[in-house]
Amino acid sequence: MRGQAVTELVVVSTDEAPVLDVVFVHGLDGDARKSWSAKREGSFWPEWLGQDIEGVSVWSLDYDAASSHWLGHAMPIQDRAISLLAHLEKDGIGQRPLCFVTHSMGGLVVKEMLLHAADGRADYTEFATATRGVVFLATPHTGSDIVTKAVVKALAVVYRKTEAVDGLERNSAHLRQLNTRYRNWSVHPTSDIKHKIFYETRPTKGIQVVDAGSADPGIPGQTPISVDADHIDICKPSAPSDLVYGQIKLFVTGIITALRTSPAGAGHQEETCELDVDEALPYVRDVNPLDTGVKPSVPLVDSDSPIALWLNHKTPRSQICSYALRDHDADLRARLRRVVDDPSGAVILIGRSCTGKSRSAWEAVREFLPDWHFVNMNNPEDIERLSRAKLSKGGVVLWLDNLRSGTGVAGAVKAALAVLRDHGRTYQAVAVATMWHAPVVGSANQPTALADSFAMKELATYAGSPVPVLESWSDAERRRGWARSIDAEDNLLAAALRQRVVSPPQMLAGAHWTINLWQSPVKRETRSLLDAAIDLAILGFGVDPRMPLTLPLLRGATPAYLERPPESPTWFEDALAEATNPLEEAVWALRPPFPDSSGTYTLFDPLLEFGKLVRFHEPLPETVWRLFAMVGLTRFPLEVLARSAGHRLLHPLAAELELAAAAAAPTPEPPAVKPELPVLPVPRPDAATERQALSIKPGFRSSSRDRADQLLADDNYDELVELAVGSNDSYVRRRLAKLYERHGEIDKLRQLASFSNRGGRHFVEHLCATGNLTELLRMIAAGDGYARRAIEDWAIVGLSEEERQVILAHGLNPDGTPRS
Repeated sequence: MRGQAVTELVVVSTDEAPVLDVVFVHGLDGDARKSWSAKREGSFWPEWLGQDIEGVSVWSLDYDAASSHWLGHAMPIQDRAISLLAHLEKDGIGQRPLCFVTHSMGGLVVKEMLLHAADGRADYTEFATATRGVVFLATPHTGSDIVTKAVVKALAVVYRKTEAVDGLERNSAHLRQLNTRYRNWSVHPTSDIKHKIFYETRPTKGIQVVDAGSADPGIPGQTPISVDADHIDICKPSAPSDLVYGQIKLFVTGIITALRTSPAGAGHQEETCELDVDEALPYVRDVNPLDTGVKPSVPLVDSDSPIALWLNHKTPRSQICSYALRDHDADLRARLRRVVDDPSGAVILIGRSCTGKSRSAWEAVREFLPDWHFVNMNNPEDIERLSRAKLSKGGVVLWLDNLRSGTGVAGAVKAALAVLRDHGRTYQAVAVATMWHAPVVGSANQPTALADSFAMKELATYAGSPVPVLESWSDAERRRGWARSIDAEDNLLAAALRQRVVSPPQMLAGAHWTINLWQSPVKRETRSLLDAAIDLAILGFGVDPRMPLTLPLLRGATPAYLERPPESPTWFEDALAEATNPLEEAVWALRPPFPDSSGTYTLFDPLLEFGKLVRFHEPLPETVWRLFAMVGLTRFPLEVLARSAGHRLLHPLAAELELAAAAAAPTPEPPAVKPELPVLPVPRPDAATERQALSIKPGFRSSSRDRADQLLADDNYDELVELAVGSNDSYVRRRLAKLYERHGEIDKLRQLASFSNRGGRHFVEHLCATGNLTELLRMIAAGDGYARRAIEDWAIVGLSEEERQVILAHGLNPDGTPRS
């Protein structure tokens, strides 16, 4: 790593009569030569381009890209872009046609550079005019918050630098907007930029950093090319015959051929250096709702794991579920119509976190104002573009989402107020804002909070009384939701409506919050605590009201899940505080007990359902089984546990629990739910409607079976996976199980077993056929019914009948090993 930041344009090769400059731009922790060289002499492949292509000069940009300094609180990628433009201009780049070859984060830098140039900033417009091609090698263009966090976590593994990772995650919205703006600019009729896009297919340190989805910038006509390499080596072709070098050589040659055919660059006139204002400001109809503050309704990151594929089929990535009209929507739409009739005005929605304020506002704006320009006032770049725009007609939506006193929103609000007060403008403007509550200046006791409150209060004078968005849903809203879930065949909305403790918006948005907390907590002991809670919930604790998930149970069970000794004497209290902290002040991963609720903790339903899939084959630690007889459980939970232990062939434990149950006090009937508990009304639809709503899933068709057979016969991996993970036909999923078995992907076969009944049977049959008795017994100890049937009745390679009877008679230890 360099001792100090140095920016240098390294000369690779120059042509006597150059037609095109090719500039290589590396990514995190990169180097002008090492990033583009395999581990052998003569493998610096930018030199190959200069040797193989006539008329090209090749350069490699060397700049400070240490991952520990890559991104800070002000997203310095923007400042870095201007700095690199200045260095390139100093060295004469931009005076003739130009092509960039980028790796990973270097692609984001180049996109930022070109947009700066296209916007006419800082006198670098020649770069927008000169650039004729951009190559993206594993650049994480990203799409939603979920996708961005997946890439962020992968980069954390590869580069192990937290500052870079934190900066990316803080600015995920900026990255999405960067991609949208670049895509819109690059496909504009006056642009003449070609692209070549590659992504890796091999994991780096066990993680695929940039897959086909995040590598795709969404440019029409561009299909990302898969490369059999990992994230580091994708930019290091080892020979001229390699795919990456061959494709880039053809790409650059094509640009030079076009330039020599039309030296002036047809279709790329000088006047294209500045964007038309109508193109600089997106229309409402073109804006991704996830960039407005609307929260995604997806629980998982991209993965080829069968569990992830199945859940993502149920909830397609980057999707927001179908919208069900709320009671307040009629008032919201009426106010928006009135405001639109005036030259300027505002509409404000208020409500607690995750009540659906942003979604309600967005749906109303999208319905009534699709042809208006959209300006996110929380984004300084959007404000700057608005200030430079000279609109002569039309309208602008000034979007102010999630305004909260004390968060420094005064600047954004004042910018919106300046537009509303500008009576000389020739276009209409409407401010649409969401807040937690109406601004109260008297409650602000800090300078930032005071400034925010004054600005928000002034905005309120343009809006009148706010539109309240209630946390609870009325019977009429839920009926409309059921109807909408049926019309749209939206099983996610139907699932959200069945929740009783949280509102549908909280369930939809909270799924990925709680799962992210479980998978990536601040304190590693929190993962252990939630692992214990999930395993206990699988047995019924915190699910059946007669089996409360109590603090003594959690405290006693969690140590068995620690991978190494805790770092603090208060580790359990710290982990419990993190697990029970309300996320976004809306949902809990582990909800603490309510008063008079038998002291039970409760896992958030989506987290529990996902956790069941992930921990499906994990046996319960022996110390946890021993704990049950020591924490004062009543008769009913002990009887349940005794039956569960017996089913798992844990004979001594089952006997001990039966004795404990006989001596235990009777279990009292669970108390009736009291009105003061935060339980939302869930009106039942009529029987026919409910059956239809609950059965929203791809239906069985004989053609699906025929297609599954053909795909298996053709060994068509991708299409069979896509067909099977979305099918509820056991025949089709059995074909997927056979495909995984054929390809030796036993881990995927195991995961398929966690949610597919037919997949579960096939996995156990595979274990029997291969004589994998160790895993079969472990599955019995984890409670798998097929594995239990197999040890009783099915033929198992290598297991004699005498050995079978010994196992059945003596039973198993809790870890699945046979008792001697």
